[in-house]
Amino acid sequence: MKPQAIFKLRVKLAGDEFEAEGDPDLVTGHFETFRTLVMRMRMGGNERGAHRQGRMPARAPARTAGPDDGPDTLPFIRVDQKTNGLSLRALPSGQTPEADAALLLLLGHKQVHGKDDFPVTDLTEALKQSGCPVRRLDRAVSIHLRDHSVVKSGRGKGGKYRLTNLGLKKAQIIATQLDLTGN
Repeated sequence: MKPQAIFKLRVKLAGDEFEAEGDPDLVTGHFETFRTLVMRMRMGGNERGAHRQGRMPARAPARTAGPDDGPDTLPFIRVDQKTNGLSLRALPSGQTPEADAALLLLLGHKQVHGKDDFPVTDLTEALKQSGCPVRRLDRAVSIHLRDHSVVKSGRGKGGKYRLTNLGLKKAQIIATQLDLTGN
């Protein structure tokens, strides 16, 4: 049997990094997704560049900054003061609203609580509180598991979900497309 070639790619684009290793077609596909997401973020008026240059963002923060916060706040996240649980102020639209809502909650959990891993039971409850109940979280999030935007550790209810770098970029793009005018 002929050994398969391993393709490695590492790219830095204006502060955003991409690194992948594996089948050439798979790596190329993931890089194109990364490149598209970076371009959308740049075109969408992202304030990160202004912040890096020492200028303050145009709007004041709505809450105190968390460990991974950039200049952007999380206006789409609501934090329950009693339970410290998260919910979304608006649900994403599109072809996969449940999966995209889970991405947004993972982003909120990372930035509000400073933790990467979000337990399955807590994420399911957060989706329910957001008005987006799911019967099987693994099925709802499967599209993001397949494209490696999200990874899962553990099994069943004891499992935890975590955003990858690609998932982080996707969640940020979805957040910019939310309609928060009704809240």
